[in-house]
Amino acid sequence: MTFAKTKLMLAVVATFSYGAINAATVIDAAQSGENITGTFTQTTVTNSSITATQSGTNQTATVSQSTGDGNSATVDQSNVNNTLISIQNGNNHSTTLTQMGTNGFLENEQTGAGHTATATQSGNNNTMDLDQLDGSNNSIDVGMQDGSDNSMTVYQINGTSDSSATVTQTDISNVITITQDAADASTVTMSQEGDTNTATITQTAISSSITATQLGSNNTMTLGQDLAEDSSSITATQNGTDNVMTANQSAGNSNAITATQQGDTNTMSLVQSAGAEGSTITAIQETDTGLNSITASQTGGLNSAMSLSQLGLTNGSTIAATQVGGVDYSITAVQTDCTSCTLTATQTD
Repeated sequence: MTFAKTKLMLAVVATFSYGAINAATVIDAAQSGENITGTFTQTTVTNSSITATQSGTNQTATVSQSTGDGNSATVDQSNVNNTLISIQNGNNHSTTLTQMGTNGFLENEQTGAGHTATATQSGNNNTMDLDQLDGSNNSIDVGMQDGSDNSMTVYQINGTSDSSATVTQTDISNVITITQDAADASTVTMSQEGDTNTATITQTAISSSITATQLGSNNTMTLGQDLAEDSSSITATQNGTDNVMTANQSAGNSNAITATQQGDTNTMSLVQSAGAEGSTITAIQETDTGLNSITASQTGGLNSAMSLSQLGLTNGSTIAATQVGGVDYSITAVQTDCTSCTLTATQTD
């Protein structure tokens, strides 16, 4: 009953401030206890803010800011079984969302341009879904998702050029999925630390970049830049054993893939296809034991090049390099301290 009165009072103050002086409005709410629900709404306001704090168990917070510009939302939830939904429409909004506990769900959607979203989750079995739609110059920064069996989905789609996504996960059995669609000159920076993690990153863009890092073992990384992604780059690093890396650039010129794996029994597959003019693939595997493999291919390239290296005790390792339908391309391949290794290089005009 106390919360219902508090929420009503805040809504009246926000509506009065905007209607009377057309100024920024403020909602500032704090709740503690169990089985808490908070709903916070601002409509047709500019440079306004919502700040909500919930402490306890089984909380739900719903935040909506629509048809305005320059608004901000800050929501903090702590303890277990939390749910958080944030929606912002307009331009130049910011949202900061924090969940500390287990079994949390966090969702944020921003429509328009110039938005920033910052999110943090700590605990187990959390889910995070961050979307930015129909705009440019947007950014998403996941400061941390800490715990096991977590999943994170990030979408920047429908023309979100010059946008960026920076995400970090720690612990085991986590999943990251990032999609940037028609997001020219956009960037993704991804880091996972722990074992049996999975990352899938897809860009459909020009002059964009992916930087991805996994530290640990039994991790999987799938990186793709599709359609006309001229002057784009993929930089990928895995440090550990039994890791799998796949990187694909399906079209465009002057692209680059740089891939590094440190450890044993790792696998990488690197592909540039459909006219990779002036593109490069650089792959390095460093090992103490061996049993690594590199598969690399370029199709339809002019002045394209590969440099593939397996360094250390490369016992039982393999390199397979293929260039098809190109002109003036080159393959450089190195295996050191090698026993029972295989190197195959094929060029076909």
